[in-house]
Amino acid sequence: MSRNVFLSFLGTGNYTECVYESNDGRKSRCVQFVQSAMLELFGSGWTKQDKRFIFTTEESKKKHWTKLQEESPCAEQIDIPAGKDETEIWRIFNILYESLQDGDILTVDITHSFRHIPLLASSLLQYAKFLKNVSVKGIYYGAFERLGDPRDIKQRIPNPEERIAPVFDLTAFSEIQDWSAAANDFISFGNPSRLKVLIEQHLSPVISQTGGHDEIVQKLNKLNKKIEKFSQVIKTNRGKDIIEGRLQKEILNILNSLEQNLISALNPILKKMEISVKKTYQGDNNVRNMLAAVEWCQEKNLVQEGLTILQEGIISCLLPEQCYRDRNKRQFVSSYLQYYDVEKQIESKLSVEEQIDLKEHLQQQHGFQELAGTNGIFRNIADIRNDINHSGMGDSARSSDKFQTLLLKYFEEIKKIFVLSDNSLY
Repeated sequence: MSRNVFLSFLGTGNYTECVYESNDGRKSRCVQFVQSAMLELFGSGWTKQDKRFIFTTEESKKKHWTKLQEESPCAEQIDIPAGKDETEIWRIFNILYESLQDGDILTVDITHSFRHIPLLASSLLQYAKFLKNVSVKGIYYGAFERLGDPRDIKQRIPNPEERIAPVFDLTAFSEIQDWSAAANDFISFGNPSRLKVLIEQHLSPVISQTGGHDEIVQKLNKLNKKIEKFSQVIKTNRGKDIIEGRLQKEILNILNSLEQNLISALNPILKKMEISVKKTYQGDNNVRNMLAAVEWCQEKNLVQEGLTILQEGIISCLLPEQCYRDRNKRQFVSSYLQYYDVEKQIESKLSVEEQIDLKEHLQQQHGFQELAGTNGIFRNIADIRNDINHSGMGDSARSSDKFQTLLLKYFEEIKKIFVLSDNSLY
């Protein structure tokens, strides 16, 4: 069972009694130490298995630990070095990391610590999320300084009960890091897994409160499903879905509508996702969506998918409008392009008249001479695709490090044929 874990750092300054107030209006009792207030506000109901770790230097332990323990008996003290140099900072990092267990749910107080501790804590949290599967429930800062100069606060506000210090909720900064990493997985690698988990985590508390009827919840839930489906479409080379363009269009519409409804720092992340998906959408039922999808694959090193979609995309773009679904015509185009310059009878279910008409149509297409023949671009792409699909078991198998370069090479040549006469791809 996962533990709730509180992490805080005991400073060496003069702690002054006050009341701390969370952003939802809840107030702590009047306490000297902010750690006591944080545990009361955010750790109520915790069990014995849950941990309240207070990290102390030798100086802060000597000065404050006894009084803090009296105020919060459940707190556990852990020694850390003062952080005077890089070696000691790394020791602090390791001590904090070793205090965590797999699956811990963390509440972090960063009110009192050296200036490098918030940065260290931020790095630690991302590190532990990955290696120990921890989650961050909250990150908080007790803003005692909002009460004014601490040197004369006892004269200005003599009654400690009247010193109300706000607690800032900084959890969103950790969430932004998660969103950034998840969006990067999708944008750079076409992998929606982390984004899917993050959206589900974001949805769970809202769904419990609204019953799933909140508009933002519905949009995020829909986005989650569409992005996962789109990734599957690309990775399984579903050409008809790519050409149809419905998924791309729906994702773009959702992303565009979300930009004004989430925290502002997420907007640039959503915009970058929008730009990435937009590259794959040239319009509804547009065969050039396949060429656009190749660029998506090439950027994300999806080599096998990219080569397959490229070869099939060439056929789709060469066929007469609305004929790209005709299996017999696709097979004929593929064979004709590969054996255009050799004496070879093409086996086909098309009638002789249909074959003649299709040959004439192909020969009139821009770039046909570069594409067709045993040394043409199409045949070369077909050979590379076959090499991959047959696991490199042929006598002329290529080295694994060649395919990404070859995909880029032939995609650039295909863009010159199809894109320069139609700039809709850019």
